[in-house]
Amino acid sequence: MRIGSELKDTTVGRIILSEIVPQEIDFDMVNKLMNKKELTNLIDYCYRLCGDKTTILLCDRLKDLGFKYATISGLSFAVVNMLIPENKKRIVSQADKDVLKIQNSIWTV
Repeated sequence: MRIGSELKDTTVGRIILSEIVPQEIDFDMVNKLMNKKELTNLIDYCYRLCGDKTTILLCDRLKDLGFKYATISGLSFAVVNMLIPENKKRIVSQADKDVLKIQNSIWTV
């Protein structure tokens, strides 16, 4: 990909992602493996550089892009492909306790 007079080594996915990122953000912010941490950094950087309205638009575009390509990919899996952890009951029980704790703290304020 050519940015001005500079040739950048990249991937098609990064080019697609760069098309939804505000122009104020340099291509190098998306020209890397975009895992959860890097997406968080991108959104934070956008907020600091461009403000809340632009960041909200970026988040909407990221969501739409994710749904679009998840749908196109045709990826599917069945319930039988899910592994149920042996400690599921303990995990659910702890989650229920955490929810009650949060609900009680909200109602006591």
